[in-house]
Amino acid sequence: MAEYNIPNLRNACRLLLYLGEQDGEKSVTELAEALQLPRTSALRIVKTLESEGFLQDKMTWEQLSVVSDHANGSRV
Repeated sequence: MAEYNIPNLRNACRLLLYLGEQDGEKSVTELAEALQLPRTSALRIVKTLESEGFLQDKMTWEQLSVVSDHANGSRV
């Protein structure tokens, strides 16, 4: 089923899972390094997830955390 995979969607899922396992917020650079993604790809994924309400920034645009409503399966 590899032909049905969307690499950036997979990376977005990996990013959300990673953030959900972490204590506190992470920067885009930290996310890119931890997930072995180019920083620009990580930034684009983060901005998309923010615009859809899955992530929110804390204090600065770079400090990110998972929005708890989405983690529980509800839509904001």
